[in-house]
Amino acid sequence: MNINASIVDQRIIGIIEDHPEWLPDGDENKKKSSAFVLLCISTALELNLEEAAELLTDGGNDAGVDGIYISEVDYGVLSHNSYR
Repeated sequence: MNINASIVDQRIIGIIEDHPEWLPDGDENKKKSSAFVLLCISTALELNLEEAAELLTDGGNDAGVDGIYISEVDYGVLSHNSYR
């Protein structure tokens, strides 16, 4: 495993251990997957982990969307991002 993958893996494990309430119930792989999405949302949108946790979607019938963020109107255009 290279150093970058190791750092990401450590961050994911830290999220799982420190904030299990943010993650769905289920097996370890599902928790790791959700923690990775949480880390990606936090990094991409420059949000703290608590704010990013509010953007996670969980459950069925969500068309495969794992998180969603909708920002304020900027210059008349609604800016939005969806992460899968």
